[in-house]
Amino acid sequence: MTTGQAPHPGLPGHQPASHDNGSGGQPVMPMMSVPQNMPLDPRTLKSRIFSAERKRFRSEIVTFFGEQIEIRQPSLGRMLSSADEMGEDASQRGTFVLLNYAFMPGTEIPVFDASDSEQILSLPYGEDFSNLMAAFQRVTGISVDVAEKNSEASRSASK
Repeated sequence: MTTGQAPHPGLPGHQPASHDNGSGGQPVMPMMSVPQNMPLDPRTLKSRIFSAERKRFRSEIVTFFGEQIEIRQPSLGRMLSSADEMGEDASQRGTFVLLNYAFMPGTEIPVFDASDSEQILSLPYGEDFSNLMAAFQRVTGISVDVAEKNSEASRSASK
């Protein structure tokens, strides 16, 4: 470094320039360096995020009472719109998952519809339902226990 030049940002001895940003003349931190693969504009970044390659939904085949069904990851919009529908107890959650996210493997054909609710509720609760809910948690990345606690906190805050 020649005399009179400021050290490069990120190197020892570099001091960010002070600017009056309304905080009483506190120094403003320099912008972080942009990774090389980072797009240079928001449009490109959004294009990458919304690309078909990144919108692949996860799914998992599970055995449910001896039959193979496919549990699919919902979209954010579907999850948010159905948060209250999922219910507060295990039977409601299991029924909800089966009615909304269970498909014949490799098809767009739902296994169950609303008319099956009572029959689903009459099934014995056990390992099949535990496996179903574990698969739903894996494809969504959401722990039902955590979601339940967040829902309870949200209900309490709204009272």
